[in-house]
Amino acid sequence: MQLNLNSTDPRWGEAVAAGVVLKSESTLTKEEIIEYCRHKLSGYKTPKYVVFRTSLPTTSAGKLLKRSLKDEYQNISQEMEKI
Repeated sequence: MQLNLNSTDPRWGEAVAAGVVLKSESTLTKEEIIEYCRHKLSGYKTPKYVVFRTSLPTTSAGKLLKRSLKDEYQNISQEMEKI
């Protein structure tokens, strides 16, 4: 499962970040996900940052808490530069 979010970026203002939950048997890398998206999506829709998660936050009805994720990934570009 993948969820794309907009994150602040020092160069472009906004950049796409992808929160990905892998299946237990999957061994995808960030580079493979970005490369796949690069072939399937327009350049501005391709994620610049990929974060692997064990789960995505949901409501009691099972819907994604997008606001929670947007707040969490708002400054991901700054966090990735530290790594």
